[in-house]
Amino acid sequence: MRSVASGRVTTATEPARPATHPVAEDNGRRGLWVALLGVAAVATFALLMYQGRGRTFFYDEWDFVTLRSSGGLDTLLERHNEHIAVLPAAVYRVLLETIGLAPVWPYRALAALAHVGCAVLVFSLARRRVGDAGALVAAVLLLGLGAAWQDTLWGFQIGFLGSIFFGLLAFEALDRGGPRADLLACAALLLATLSSSLGVPFAAGIGAELLWRRRWGALWVPAVAVVVYGAWYLGYGQSAIEGEGLSRATQWAVDAAAASAGALFGRGLDWGRPLLAVGAALAAVAIVRRGVSPRLVGVLVLGAAFWLLTGAARSGGGVVEPPDTSRYLELGAVVLLLAGAEIARGSLLRPAAYGVAAVVVAISLAQGLQTLGDGGGGLRDSSNRTYARLAAAEIVQQRLPAGYHPLPADAPGLTAGRYVNALKNVGESPVGDPVKRLEDLAPAYRTQGDKVLAEVGLAVSPAGRPAGTAPALEGTEGAAKAQAAGACQKVTVPGGGAVVLTLPRGGVVVRGGAGALFVHVRRFAPAFDTAADKELNPGEAVRVAPTPDKAPAIPYHLRLASTAPFQVCAA
Repeated sequence: MRSVASGRVTTATEPARPATHPVAEDNGRRGLWVALLGVAAVATFALLMYQGRGRTFFYDEWDFVTLRSSGGLDTLLERHNEHIAVLPAAVYRVLLETIGLAPVWPYRALAALAHVGCAVLVFSLARRRVGDAGALVAAVLLLGLGAAWQDTLWGFQIGFLGSIFFGLLAFEALDRGGPRADLLACAALLLATLSSSLGVPFAAGIGAELLWRRRWGALWVPAVAVVVYGAWYLGYGQSAIEGEGLSRATQWAVDAAAASAGALFGRGLDWGRPLLAVGAALAAVAIVRRGVSPRLVGVLVLGAAFWLLTGAARSGGGVVEPPDTSRYLELGAVVLLLAGAEIARGSLLRPAAYGVAAVVVAISLAQGLQTLGDGGGGLRDSSNRTYARLAAAEIVQQRLPAGYHPLPADAPGLTAGRYVNALKNVGESPVGDPVKRLEDLAPAYRTQGDKVLAEVGLAVSPAGRPAGTAPALEGTEGAAKAQAAGACQKVTVPGGGAVVLTLPRGGVVVRGGAGALFVHVRRFAPAFDTAADKELNPGEAVRVAPTPDKAPAIPYHLRLASTAPFQVCAA
């Protein structure tokens, strides 16, 4: 049997290509739109790499570095939080064994490429429905999604971005149609699912589209990914969904969708709510006039599954995250763009509207770039703290307790034992020469390194008897006055004050008086931090001494402050 559809002849044994509502576009301009997309994609990649400069690993990324740098298959199959992470874990394993812990830009480049790839696929999917000009607007809005900086600047997010990229590739394959395309869609969904649990909503969306088309025989396409995920979950999975989260999931999902709507135009949740409401009203009108297409069903199921499942897991229990969290915005934006293209299918962006579209895009990009810059700055700040604290930890590595947490703010799960093991497994350090690294950092970050040195590098023990001559003081502060008396410096502080000294190799004995005694420590920083590193109880006496480490030529400096008289003696 032969049939004719949209001018194309098919046979009964050849699956008909899905109706994608192709849009006529001036062929003379098609190359222009593709060229503009290419320029925007290259510029975005370059910008993301620039904004991610000066970086090292961040937060959860250290789990991949320290827990997946060695071992067998289990290190790839182990969940990260509640997510499957087989593919990103394998990628990090390869990079750790080939590139090591420095430089870090290849890790970030993969995330940037994945983001650009998602925008290219959105362009390809949208152009069949709204033409090249409209598709370019959608792709550029996604490229400039600055609010999603956690996804685009953080190499660790190749998990989420990998799921989005391969999920979009599955939709692209369905658009092309045919047995080979079904195989491609199945493989893409499998890779999406192995990248992160976001692959599951994509499988649900693809399944919903196939059901709407009544392609019963093609349901194996999403089924393979679902079965693989189910098998993994039985062995390694753990749900983060609790009753409290289930009760809040719907409101969280609506707000998350609104946050993505606002982010597309460089705005936040407050702008996103009315934007989402307007979009929903336009969608309702279009559906009444044209009905619901299979692709729209698939995209809406994808979005609903993503937002509701994430809301159920993240709006209650021990981990509560707001719906406008940066890393959840990219997939939401993709859903809204694809749904918008499907609702507007068959409509072209006319040349008369190019100017308005350009202004809207320009304003959105300007806002998004500012948010991206702020995110990049925050990550660089975190990386500098990380460099400083890890460099200090390596200087005193022989004294590091295995359970010590060198990065309590930037990687709270990282212990010194895991970090040292990773250094041994990979064979290099992310900080290079730790002494030079600390000396090259800005003073504020050197202070962070000094905090680690104060916590680990100083030996504090019960005081012995003073011996020798009184330790030399660099000076006094406030009303403090010091007077040498045998082996001790007697410090009087009638109005409060402090004394400053260079810590001798043998250490000093500090004897507190009637008030608490605050000890400030610096070594690499040019000034003392305002927060004390140690506090001695009234009347407490201790010996404070440096320990051998990798920077023997650089002394410690102490600032001793109290509101009551105290003594500083030679140890």
